[in-house]
Amino acid sequence: MIHAQIDELIRNAMKAHENDKRDVLRLIKTEFLKYNTSKEGAGKEMDEEKEFAILKKMVAQRQDAIAQYNKANRPELAEKERKELDIISGFLPAVPTEEELTACAKSVIEARPEANMGIIIKEVKAQLPMADGKTLAGIVRGLLN
Repeated sequence: MIHAQIDELIRNAMKAHENDKRDVLRLIKTEFLKYNTSKEGAGKEMDEEKEFAILKKMVAQRQDAIAQYNKANRPELAEKERKELDIISGFLPAVPTEEELTACAKSVIEARPEANMGIIIKEVKAQLPMADGKTLAGIVRGLLN
């Protein structure tokens, strides 16, 4: 679990003089602390699933910022966001490919042919938690039609 070792990672980055990595790790720590002090997370132990949700949100923010900076013709700021995105993405498990999503969705449909789209997506997400929802929905829609 990342939040348990984040202080050690920050300390190591400081010793190695990796300022960019240190700053991103501090951002991650801040997001974890925000969750722990929020109504949603107060008194609860942060699990790996919630960590991934927070990191995925941070990745989405960086991707949006990169698109905005590129649109505004600010490549230096887009590059900074890209570096942050790379560091944050390093903590997430690999995102399954479309082929993997299709294979998993087919196996769920074969196992439960009576299931509707929502049930199929839920089961695939349980097996492949890093699956992109939009991509998965398109694949399942295509398989059911």
